[in-house]
Amino acid sequence: MERVLVKARMRGARTAILGCTELPLAAVHAERHDLGLIDCTLELARCAVEYALQRG
Repeated sequence: MERVLVKARMRGARTAILGCTELPLAAVHAERHDLGLIDCTLELARCAVEYALQRG
């Protein structure tokens, strides 16, 4: 995981989307190298809670 994040940063990426459920678990142990990391599962959960709260 860290090798991929380093390559992404070297290519100019500022943010990485962790699009599979296991990637955030692997990213916990990798250095971020000034990359923003987006956990898609977490974002989906946040949106689902917001949706549910808005509709009661």
